[in-house]
Amino acid sequence: MAEIIEEKALRNKNYVFRDRAHAGELLARKLGPYVEPAAIIVAIPTASKNALELVSPYVDEIFCLNFRETTVFAVADAYQEWHDLTDREVLELLKK
Repeated sequence: MAEIIEEKALRNKNYVFRDRAHAGELLARKLGPYVEPAAIIVAIPTASKNALELVSPYVDEIFCLNFRETTVFAVADAYQEWHDLTDREVLELLKK
């Protein structure tokens, strides 16, 4: 269940979005005018150059370790080691 937070409790805080760049842009654009954040920071492992350009006007800082010139790419391509988890692996991790 979502927690209800008073608007004044959100003011003058730093907000870090760690999601796809486009989602960060949408959140920053919606959040900024209402809560007057001290800073909006987007931290993502990989993104397209186009997505970063869309986000940049709405945020104070962007940390992106790997950006691609192409608009469409597989996120897994940004990693040296990547494998999808099986259902069994996920269940084992959840038990820990």
